[in-house]
Amino acid sequence: MKTITKIIIAIALIFNVSTIFSQVTTTISNMATVPYNTQIADCGTIDLESYNELRLQFTVNLSKQQNMVVGTGTIRTYYKKSSTDSKIEVGAPYSVPANFGTSFSASLDKTIQASNFNLTGGIFFVEYTSTISTVIYTSTCSYSVIKTQTPTFNISPSSVNITCGNTSSRTFSVINVYNTAGTKSYKWQVGNS
Repeated sequence: MKTITKIIIAIALIFNVSTIFSQVTTTISNMATVPYNTQIADCGTIDLESYNELRLQFTVNLSKQQNMVVGTGTIRTYYKKSSTDSKIEVGAPYSVPANFGTSFSASLDKTIQASNFNLTGGIFFVEYTSTISTVIYTSTCSYSVIKTQTPTFNISPSSVNITCGNTSSRTFSVINVYNTAGTKSYKWQVGNS
């Protein structure tokens, strides 16, 4: 009898441990930019190009085992300026009902700002948390975020005073701040025309 009791307790513990350590798989799909209607491949690259901000519409999918119990939950959207920076939340969180069966989907609409990302690129991802667990379920993959830097040039010196009748030459230097590739042209207009 003691052996049967031990077996039943062991089976109950294994069942509880597998339920506790079950996963909620969190994915992002159907991402598109608005109003440009550019589809972004799953786990692909969000290209801000030279826009100051970009509106994104996408679906967050949650899936779990039928026997896994979850309380009410929250989907939060984050970005990182670069892969090594701290995460920063984008917009308001989305509430998920308790015990949603084996799957749940939410359509989200978020706007990201170009100024929030480094030139070297950043990342965009989502996380799901449940009220009955401290586990954070991060999306299975993140989207890289890139942006095109507007070519910026500085001129040195920024100004020169020349007295009337002075015919001495003056040298100006143009500095390509971001080392923007390609041929650039400069048009100079000095003095009265």
